[in-house]
Amino acid sequence: MVSLLTGHNPIEHVRDALGMHIADRPAPPTTVPELHIALMEEWPRSSQELIVNLIAYMSHRCEAVLVIRGDHTPY
Repeated sequence: MVSLLTGHNPIEHVRDALGMHIADRPAPPTTVPELHIALMEEWPRSSQELIVNLIAYMSHRCEAVLVIRGDHTPY
């Protein structure tokens, strides 16, 4: 599972996971239409656990931002 403690925002974790799945395909997409098809095929296969964990972790991320008052957040 992608670490929840990196500097990525939650959508970047999801994007990275999708990107890894697409790169692992037998024939990775080479055109924008092929990429669209690959994303549509891989999205339902995405780890729901990853997405649920990212949503659950949001309160921690928000609390960290409030504590440091918008400065650099050391996740």
